[in-house]
Amino acid sequence: MTCNGDSTVLPTTFAQLTGTCQPNQLPTGLPMQASVVNLTTQAASIGATTLYAVTTTGLYRISASIKRTQIATTSSTLPSVAITWTEGDNSAAGSSTPIATNSTNTLVATAASEVIVYAKAATNIQYTCAGYASSGATPMQYALRIKCEQL
Repeated sequence: MTCNGDSTVLPTTFAQLTGTCQPNQLPTGLPMQASVVNLTTQAASIGATTLYAVTTTGLYRISASIKRTQIATTSSTLPSVAITWTEGDNSAAGSSTPIATNSTNTLVATAASEVIVYAKAATNIQYTCAGYASSGATPMQYALRIKCEQL
């Protein structure tokens, strides 16, 4: 394997994975997973929650999916998913709502979307789920999955 012009031998055991490397020894241009959210059996809206504490100003891809996993007895609204961040160019507040609310009260296919943001170092990328509603003895439940990747 060649990595930035250097010949590299791939490790064959876990013990060979220890040690350090310099940033110039790593492949460039590949996304790096920064954080993952995997919440199940949610039965309420979710307030602003930090997805990733940004260490380097740059591009980040946020992939989100939400799925109703239990319908309510009478009616329900699956919450929207919103992403907020601080712009890396001018420190302005950025926001996007890639997934809207859904009030069908059926077990529907997963709603999914992606957002690419340019976030400032020393700030947070956050997510919220707003608009949850459920009526009847059995509450609506949902699963939320979000991944943040540094590009």
